[in-house]
Order: sequence, then C-alpha cells, then structure tokens
Amino acid sequence: LICVSESENLLSLAYVGNGAILHLRGNFAESTGNNPLPWAVTNLLNPHTVSENGKEVLYRFISDDPNPETSEPTLIQLQKDNLHGDILIIATDGLYSADQIKIGKNPKGYWTRQNELLMALFGKLEEFLSVDNQDHRSLKQFLHSYMEDQRDQFEDHVAIGIIITPAVFNYLQNSMTP
Repeated sequence: LICVSESENLLSLAYVGNGAILHLRGNFAESTGNNPLPWAVTNLLNPHTVSENGKEVLYRFISDDPNPETSEPTLIQLQKDNLHGDILIIATDGLYSADQIKIGKNPKGYWTRQNELLMALFGKLEEFLSVDNQDHRSLKQFLHSYMEDQRDQFEDHVAIGIIITPAVFNYLQNSMTP
C-alpha cells in the first residue's frame, strides 16, 4: 500500500510492502539525453522485505495480524521543488521494486541491469510533458497508452499513479518561452 498527500509545500508519503515511489524533478529530461537516468530519478521507497531461504519476504504489509508493527507504515515528507516542480510515480512491484534489482559483478566492477519498463515510461513521460495543454484526462490517456504498449513486458500485475505538481508545468512553460 502506498499513499501520497500533497499540501502547499510538502509531498507526504506512507507505505508498507514493496513497489516504487519514483521522484523526478520537472527538468528530468534536460540532462539525460540518451543516457540512463541515475541522477534524474530517485526511488524513495525502501522495500519492507528481507531475504529468507533465498526468497523475498515482506515484513510490513496490511494484515489482520494482532501485532501492530506488521502494518506500521514508513512515513516520508518531501519538500516541494518550487523551481522545477516534482513528479511522483507511484507503482506496484510489477513495474519496479528495489528488492528486485538485478546486480552482477565482472572484472570491471559491479553493474545493475537497466529497467526497460522504466526507461519506456520516462520516454513517454517526456513526450507527454512536451505537449501543450495537458489535463487530467490526457494524463489518464498517457498512462493507459503506456500500459497497453508494455502489456506483454510486465512480469506481474502493475498499478501506476502519477502526481505532477503545477510547478512542473510552470517551469516547462517558462523554459520554452524565448
């Protein structure tokens, strides 16, 4: 379960379990070019999982367990970026979860596998933000289009929500004005 609340200056987040809360600033596409986005996106969700007998096991989740710690959420408050704005992508682990990152080692060092589903989402998001007059309906259409395009790539059920603060649109509008 992931919950997000927006106030004038803060984004407040609470979660139990795993999944993703990806934070991007409104200028995320300016510095990336064709490169992956290690500096432009931050996953704020540290999964509530532990390794047990070679498998991931959730230790915080919604449950009828009488122990209240079982479903105690992690709480995060994020100060809004009033210059560039904030984009939050909230998703289930079918899209991304830090406890499922593929890591390897070779003679040159450690590596992680690029998540193609995220890269496609960031590319579509960049396209969406470049179109004038976005509204709630067009954001819904954007998400539907992305989900349809990637349908055969998902390994698990996927739910995605996106919050784009008004400062993102203000920044983009002002940065495109000569």
